[in-house]
Amino acid sequence: MLKSNRIKKAFIAAAVVVCMAAGATGLAAYNVDKITGIAAYRGYSGSFHPLVLLGANRDTINSALITAVTEGHKVTAGNLIDVGADPNWKSGWPLMVAANQGDTATTKLLLDRGADIHALDESALRMAERNGHVDTARLLREYSAKHQRSSGPT
Repeated sequence: MLKSNRIKKAFIAAAVVVCMAAGATGLAAYNVDKITGIAAYRGYSGSFHPLVLLGANRDTINSALITAVTEGHKVTAGNLIDVGADPNWKSGWPLMVAANQGDTATTKLLLDRGADIHALDESALRMAERNGHVDTARLLREYSAKHQRSSGPT
């Protein structure tokens, strides 16, 4: 994937910076998937591109998105989407987690970046309402009204 040793070394150096910023130590410093997960957990706000280029796969990036959302790291979640994380992964799980926690800012980010408000019959909205997250539920209702499902050809 990386053509020259010089470029590869530059990306390894960048990954080490990510690793250090995320607080990874020991063997985790040598495992791209671990580094990605730790960076998401700790709210690393830099680019995840070096980790993707060094081999972090799609499932790792998507799992890291769930971690970032769970931990309330909106910027990290956005950066993960930038490198290919799917806001609709596992039938809209990232949106449901954000809504369940009442994290309105991350819920908006996910919606703006392509999360399907209608995933699993609007489970995210039901979760926000059930947990009393008024602002998040309001956002989800407004977004749902703007993005009504098509009932098919007329």
